[in-house]
Amino acid sequence: MTTVIPQRIVFTRPVCDYCFKEDKWLVHALNDLHGIKVCEEHFVDGQRDVKAWFHTNDMVLIEDLLKVYDLPRVGILVPRSNGSFTEGGELVCSSVKNQFVHKNSNGDWVVMVSFLGLQKEINIKILCGDAYGVVEHLERGFYKDEYDSVKDLTVSTSTFKHDGLQEVYVPGTGVVRMLIMPPPPSTKN
Repeated sequence: MTTVIPQRIVFTRPVCDYCFKEDKWLVHALNDLHGIKVCEEHFVDGQRDVKAWFHTNDMVLIEDLLKVYDLPRVGILVPRSNGSFTEGGELVCSSVKNQFVHKNSNGDWVVMVSFLGLQKEINIKILCGDAYGVVEHLERGFYKDEYDSVKDLTVSTSTFKHDGLQEVYVPGTGVVRMLIMPPPPSTKN
C-alpha cells in the first residue's frame, strides 16, 4: 500500500496518482492548483492522504470543523487595530475554494473572517472561546487518525523528489514548492 503527497495538479497527466490509470479520475484538492488525482478505486485513499497532509501541516478544512462543532458563522467579534472588538464578521466558508483553520507563525490557530469587505485572519479562540474544546481538539490533531494510518506507508513514486524542494503552505494561495539550492562552492584559494 502506498500514500501520495498532494502536489501540483495543473499541466500534469490526467492519471490516478496511485495506479496511473487514465480512466475517469477525480481530484481531492487543496485549492485550484494542488491536490491528489484519483480514480474511483483510490477515492478513499486520496481522502485519507489529503487529511494526513493537512495534519502534518497543521491545517483543518473549515467545512470538516463545522461538521463537528456548531461554531458561529455570522456576528463574529473582529479585533480592531485600536484593541477594541466590533461585531459583524462572517466566517469565510466557500464551497468553491477550500478554507482552512491553520496555525499561524505565532503558533495560534486562526480562521479567515470577512468584515467590511475585507478578509482577516482571527484567532479561533475569539470565534469560539474555549467552550467547545476546539483548540484542544486541533492541538491533539483533527486528522490524527488519517495521519497515523499513513505514516509508515511508502510514498508513491509519482511525487517529484529533489533534495532542496520544500512544500510550503501560503494562506490565501495554497501549497507552493520552493527550491532551496545549496550555496555555490567557495572559490577562495
